[in-house]
Amino acid sequence: MGHGTHEQNPKSKPIQPVTMPSDRMQKWFNYDHPIELCKPIVAEINKAALAVIEKVPHGPERTVALRKLLEAKDAVVRATVVPHG
Repeated sequence: MGHGTHEQNPKSKPIQPVTMPSDRMQKWFNYDHPIELCKPIVAEINKAALAVIEKVPHGPERTVALRKLLEAKDAVVRATVVPHG
């Protein structure tokens, strides 16, 4: 297999398309935030999370990506509620 070639290993599982209407973590990204100062940033994080849910195949790294986005969202809220915390 040369550089730039994307041959699929016959033993590897095919990538499953994301057809589920929701993901088990999606519930953490589907709401408007009650703290007004957080809304614009949280909306962007939610948008990124939904893009991951829609476009990235299920697997451990996808879960890590969603957890990191959730961690970022939580940090934004904490930084807003307790500045210089």
